[in-house]
Amino acid sequence: MNGQPWARMVFLDQWQLGTPDFEKVMKDLMSWCVSHQLKYTAYVFQPSHLREHQLDKLINQASDTSPKKMFTHQQDALDWLNSVGFALPSQSNSKC
Repeated sequence: MNGQPWARMVFLDQWQLGTPDFEKVMKDLMSWCVSHQLKYTAYVFQPSHLREHQLDKLINQASDTSPKKMFTHQQDALDWLNSVGFALPSQSNSKC
């Protein structure tokens, strides 16, 4: 990343819910990301009330104020990241 702004797409369909000690690790990771120029995050997963609840809790308690959005389709996340200036080099119909 060489100190340049960056964005990330996080796939959470295989993510299991975390314990309270997991939340500290995630907060530390989010802080690291922001201090290393993270600008946008797209979360991609199929609807799950428990997953959304824990993710909302982590996001709202973090000091990270970079824009974040949740998506159910990868292409929607790619389109959003592209719209804010972070396109994948070979984005046409590719899978991550």
